[in-house]
Amino acid sequence: MDSLNVALFWRRIGSHPSVLEPWYKCSQVRTWTSGIQKEKVLSSNQFPGKRSDAAPPAKDWKQYLQQPRLAAGAVEETFKILKTALSEDIVKATQAVYLFELSGEDGGTWYLDLKNNGGYAGSGQPSDQVDVVMTMTTSDFVKMFSGKLKPTMAFMSGKLKIKGNMALAIKLERLMTQMNSRL
Repeated sequence: MDSLNVALFWRRIGSHPSVLEPWYKCSQVRTWTSGIQKEKVLSSNQFPGKRSDAAPPAKDWKQYLQQPRLAAGAVEETFKILKTALSEDIVKATQAVYLFELSGEDGGTWYLDLKNNGGYAGSGQPSDQVDVVMTMTTSDFVKMFSGKLKPTMAFMSGKLKIKGNMALAIKLERLMTQMNSRL
């Protein structure tokens, strides 16, 4: 299809229901097979690439485009690096289990176990009792662990909420400053 045909058909393409309705409101998919149009009604979890916990985009598209985006899997990548940085010495010095409740893109529940066998880090719930729960956005989490946001400043500004043992939370801040060179 050349540019003239695209220009001629653009009005039809731009007014198609799949273009006008956001992906999270679509309830059916039309497919063409051998010139016969078929319609299939899908449930919300059958859309390709759709996460059940994904929020719809902002109503104002300019605002949506200006929202900061993380690289895909930035939290997961941070935890992979954390796992490689863990050692028996860090576990002996810390003796705590941290739970991170992250909101936003790539969010969820993640943990850092610095009590058992050289330490563990991952998504979900830890096997041991949690000593400190930290709640923040994923972008603030990545900034904090990469050294771009100081945990004390995040806490004072309300970007970080802490429940549990504050002394152990401060231990994690000291540990972060040691690990920033690796992250």
